[in-house]
Amino acid sequence: MSTLQDTGPLYRAGPPGLRRAKEGAHAVLEAGGTATPEGAAALAALDADLRELGIAPRGSAAPLAGALFLDGLPAHGLPAPAVMASPVR
Repeated sequence: MSTLQDTGPLYRAGPPGLRRAKEGAHAVLEAGGTATPEGAAALAALDADLRELGIAPRGSAAPLAGALFLDGLPAHGLPAPAVMASPVR
């Protein structure tokens, strides 16, 4: 959402609405993403702000929902990512 030119906010609230949505999404990322308490609070604030203004992301709705779903899955039980070790010299 922070980089997508989403037509939902643009249609509903014009360039200022799109800018507000993008800045709010950027604030979530800057706060550490939704996995951190600060990022979750920033997302809740963005959601409340956009709802109050009647702005709904359309182009970014499905990717955002998927990302939030995956982010909410427990990480335990997953294999550790492969680490590329530097060759021994």
